[in-house]
Amino acid sequence: MAGLTMLFTPGLVMDSRAIDGAPGWLKPAKFAVSLSIYGFTVAWSRLRPSTLRRNQNARMNVWANNRTLFQT
Repeated sequence: MAGLTMLFTPGLVMDSRAIDGAPGWLKPAKFAVSLSIYGFTVAWSRLRPSTLRRNQNARMNVWANNRTLFQT
């Protein structure tokens, strides 16, 4: 995904075409950056399963407590 950013960056610099005043390669470059950030976030979250499991358990406890408190 970071490779896409490196692929589109020369287009920003070398291509002088513009669409409504913005460089034509700006949108693909921004999309590649957002995909890289998303990929990093997913990889980071997969490396921390114990923290995620603890958070999930806490959320389930809150849900169960609310269900029993507000049961009609």
